[in-house]
Amino acid sequence: MQRNPIWQPTARLGRTLLVILLGGGAALWLSMLQGWPDTPDGAFHLQRVRALSEALAQGVLFPRTFPDFAFGYGYPVLNFYAPAFYYPPALLHLLGLDVVTATRLTLLATVLISMAAMIGFLRALGLRPAAARLGALVFALFPYRIYDYLVRGALPEFAAFMWLPCIAWSMLALARAHTDQRRAATMLVAGLCWAGLILTHNLTALLAAVACAIAVTVVVATQYAQGKRTDIAPALWRLAGAFVLGVLLSAWYSVPALLETGNVGIGQETLNGYANHFVQWTSLFDWRFPYAYPAAADTTIPLPGWLVIPALGVILLLLHRTAAKGSAARTALILATVSVLLVSIWLTTASSAFVWRVFAPILSRLQFPWRWQAIVTPAVSVALALLMHALLKGRRGTQVRIIALLAATFVTSYTVTAAPWPRAANSPVDTSRAAMLAFDAAQGQVGATWTAEFLPRWVAEQRWAIGREPSDGAPPPAAPVDAEATLAGDGYMHAAYAIHSPNGVALRFNRFYYPAWAVHVDGARVAKEPAGNLGLLAAPIPSGQRAITLQWEATPAVWLGRALTLLGWLFGVRLIARALQGQRARKAWARAGWIALGLLLLAGSSGVTARSLPVQPSGVDFGPLQLAGIAASPARAGHAAPLALHWLVQEQSGDLTVFIHLLAADGAILAQVDAPLAGSYMPAARLEPGTLVRVEHLLDLPATLAPGSYALRIGLYPAGQPEQPLQPADGVTPYITDLTLEVRP
Repeated sequence: MQRNPIWQPTARLGRTLLVILLGGGAALWLSMLQGWPDTPDGAFHLQRVRALSEALAQGVLFPRTFPDFAFGYGYPVLNFYAPAFYYPPALLHLLGLDVVTATRLTLLATVLISMAAMIGFLRALGLRPAAARLGALVFALFPYRIYDYLVRGALPEFAAFMWLPCIAWSMLALARAHTDQRRAATMLVAGLCWAGLILTHNLTALLAAVACAIAVTVVVATQYAQGKRTDIAPALWRLAGAFVLGVLLSAWYSVPALLETGNVGIGQETLNGYANHFVQWTSLFDWRFPYAYPAAADTTIPLPGWLVIPALGVILLLLHRTAAKGSAARTALILATVSVLLVSIWLTTASSAFVWRVFAPILSRLQFPWRWQAIVTPAVSVALALLMHALLKGRRGTQVRIIALLAATFVTSYTVTAAPWPRAANSPVDTSRAAMLAFDAAQGQVGATWTAEFLPRWVAEQRWAIGREPSDGAPPPAAPVDAEATLAGDGYMHAAYAIHSPNGVALRFNRFYYPAWAVHVDGARVAKEPAGNLGLLAAPIPSGQRAITLQWEATPAVWLGRALTLLGWLFGVRLIARALQGQRARKAWARAGWIALGLLLLAGSSGVTARSLPVQPSGVDFGPLQLAGIAASPARAGHAAPLALHWLVQEQSGDLTVFIHLLAADGAILAQVDAPLAGSYMPAARLEPGTLVRVEHLLDLPATLAPGSYALRIGLYPAGQPEQPLQPADGVTPYITDLTLEVRP
């Protein structure tokens, strides 16, 4: 195959960039719209961005669980869901952008990068610039991609499209590489692209791996059939090596996600749900103009009818080239494109059900056969580019521009005209924790997910009742506990207490049980177990004065994933050394940077960068409850100050309300909050004796508040009876005032 430079001279480069910008106009539109699409999943992903930014702010670089999800019981989202998409918007949010704007900019960037990568890949295949630009435009505006964003709200899958042309381009370069230095460099790039896809959306990575296997098999078979078998085996080993490298580099996430699925709802799902989403041949295509986007609740997603044109076109082109004995390499490329395209389409239809049954342990995880449109999208982009390249052969510049412009106009109008673009919203999208909890409670869901797929299997309670009174009624009264608790430490995924109990106590935490939680007593790990209908983390505490720590720690699956990633990272060191062979200075700096990045990521994933919040121990006894202490970072005027209150439940009581007042020097109330003791979704019937409860309340501070240290007044009263506050033991007032909050400029 004739090799063309990936980027042409300045004039053509300018046109390419112009097409990317113009073609990205729709992407810019979808990114900068004032309204946010009302989709089933979009708000969930915004909440994860918000939660990740909060974790990063506390030095937790990779939180496998979000403690404030699932009504405050914790939800191990990122232990199973690919995390990479959430990091760019989370970092932008930390820099001051709101969550929605940060997410829109991230989505825009993925679209523009995907277009640039697709143009680069198609140009590397030797296709004409106009054909490559049209293919990139189709790739950016294929209906399934728009459907992902505007109808489903599947934002990580939408972003994952960015990696598909990057993988194709790097794998092509790896197969063509003729020097050791070039092979090492392209293998490292291809491995990083595979890792990026796995960490962005693992289901798309599965689809891409299957499509890549099909394409490579077809190309190899074609080469063998034509008697051109030289250098095939080494090239295959290189391609396989790049894929393995990507798997190793992402193993720190993927291994626990695979091995621990039995701990959550994912592992309990039936394996035949995909059967309800097969499309029939009669409804495979939507022949209307423009494309009529299906609703999110529809069971199938039709393909655009115009797809038949490039599909038939490349088939005819293949037959013509075969009859004319055209270039073997170009023939193999066309055959591979046709194979991937047709197989991907076929796997969405009911006629492929037997394949799904045979490979159910793998394919069933896709849930929806129409996910194969993620592969149809790049395949049809390549097919259309190949067809356009053939049609433009021998034509003059003016003719080329007219044909390309007409095709681009059709594709854009077909996709964009009827797209369900949101209108400007009257108010900003609420991405707060309170909004998430209210939505979950109203929908009977948990953890900002629709099927509670990350709910630990030890939770026996109905998911719709987790944030409400127990579904089987209030439990029988439990005996009070004789214990005292004092807060000693507090962080994003850990806590420490001093517990004194003359007879020992069966201690519970308001956290769902999960094997990663570890409880230590006086530095020694103790046995833990799930307790009650909610499957809360519980551990026996011996009598006497004890130091208790609660910590989310690495499981064996996490350690295995880290070990495999370490192997991949060491392989990367080797590839860098080979790629920069003979360039001692650059090699030294590159290897040092690679190793330093690996150490940084290791430190972040191990939790050593996590910071603890300033704590103020208390131990004040209010009768049914004891305030162990509070944890709060210095606050800023005009912002909400998060105050984490730690309570030890000593005996069951009715619903109680906690009041927090920020006091001036003269005792005047500057700010206050009155809220249910454990929040709106953890009623008193859930608080059994012996439970340590951590609840965060937001205290809105006036913008005119001067910097300084302010006293806090904290107390309790029965719900609806503020005139009857509880009296602390040995206290002279129905509240405490010895805790403070620091306010900074």
